[in-house]
Amino acid sequence: MPERRVMTVGMVCVDIINYVVRFPDEDTDVGSNSPLEVPGGLGNRCLDQQWCRGGNASNSATVLSLLGANAEFFGSIPQGDLTSFFEEDFRRDRVHVDRCPRLAARTPTSCVIVSAASGTRTIVHSNSDLPELPADALRRLPLREYDWIHFEGRNIANVNKMVEYVRAEREKNPELKLTISVELEKANRPELDTLFSLGEVVFISKDVAMSKGFTDMESAVRGLKARTLPGSVLICPWGELGAAACLADGSVVTSEAHRPPSVVDTVGAGDTFIAACIWRLRRGDPVNRALRTACVVAGTKVGVKGFRPLPQLLKDSGLLHE
Repeated sequence: MPERRVMTVGMVCVDIINYVVRFPDEDTDVGSNSPLEVPGGLGNRCLDQQWCRGGNASNSATVLSLLGANAEFFGSIPQGDLTSFFEEDFRRDRVHVDRCPRLAARTPTSCVIVSAASGTRTIVHSNSDLPELPADALRRLPLREYDWIHFEGRNIANVNKMVEYVRAEREKNPELKLTISVELEKANRPELDTLFSLGEVVFISKDVAMSKGFTDMESAVRGLKARTLPGSVLICPWGELGAAACLADGSVVTSEAHRPPSVVDTVGAGDTFIAACIWRLRRGDPVNRALRTACVVAGTKVGVKGFRPLPQLLKDSGLLHE
C-alpha cells in the first residue's frame, strides 16, 4: 500500500506580500523608489512584492511536503484565471490537490504588509464568494489512505460535522488509524470554542489564549486543557518565547524559540509551526521533541522569504537533529 497521506483542510488564497521599510503612515504612497529620508522625518520604501499561494491549511501542507511528508490539501479551489497558478504551485511543492472541488468563484486574496523595522505582518483578507467545503465533503474521500487530518479553524459548523463523520468511520473500522488535529487561531470568536473538543491534537494561538485571560503559554495550556478531549494534547506557540503543550496526563512541556540571524518574513510562521509539529508527531516522536522541532522550523522560516528555502537550510544547519 502507498504511504498514507496527511491532509490539511481549509482555504487557499493569493497572498500579495509587500515588504516595506516600516509600516506606512495613513494616506501616504510607498513605492519602490520612494525616498528613505524626507524633511522632518524618516521616509519609506517598498523593498519587494511577491504574489504567493497562501492560506493556513495550504501553507501547512506545503511545509509538511517540504519536510518529506506525503501531503494533501483539501479545500475549494476557484475555477478561473488563477486555477492553473494554484495547481502548478501545489505541484511544484508536491502537494496533492486532485480531490479538491473546483468552483466558479473569485479568488480570495490576502494583502500583506511586512515591516522590516518591526518584523510584523499586517493582513487584510477578502473572500467575496468562494464557498467553503460542504459538511459531507469527506464522505467522498477514501479515509483509509490517510493517517492524519488537520482542520484549519474556519467553516466551524461544517468542520464539526466532518469530524463527527471521521469519528464514526473510525468506530466502524478499527483498522482505520487516523489522527485528527484542529487549529484555533482567531481570537474573540465564540463559535471556535467547539473546536477544543474535536481533535486528539489541538493547536491554539497566543491571541486565542490571551482572549481567554491568559498571559503566558504554560498557564494557557494548563488552564484550557479541560476543554479538550480526554487523552488529547493541547499546544500553544507563543512567538519569540517558544511554545508549550499540556499532555494527556496534565503535565506541561515547553520549548524555547529558535531565533534566526534576522527577521525577514513572518508570514506563515504559525502554519509552519503546526506543520512541523504534526510531522514529528506522525512519526511517533514525543511531544517535547515535536515542540522543539516546530520552534526550530518556524524560527528558521522567519529568517527567509517564503517556505522553499527551508529544506536546504535545515539540512545544512543540522537543526532537525537537535
